Amino acid sequence: MLSPRFIAAAESLNREENKVIFAGFHVTFHLEPTPGFVVKTRPNWEIQSETQARTALEQIIWEINRQIN
Repeated sequence: MLSPRFIAAAESLNREENKVIFAGFHVTFHLEPTPGFVVKTRPNWEIQSETQARTALEQIIWEINRQIN
């Protein structure tokens, strides 16, 4: 089960001011029907390597941890 703090932090990614945190993509969090993240890339932007994909995921996790703390 997700903690209320995690949910609040993840939902903070949905706020307008947080839509520019990530270069090349936008992340939103949905609690229903099942909790999860949706990552949408900007036009003409593609992940070029596994390292870039890993870095993007680490950015998302870092931002959620920052919001929790």
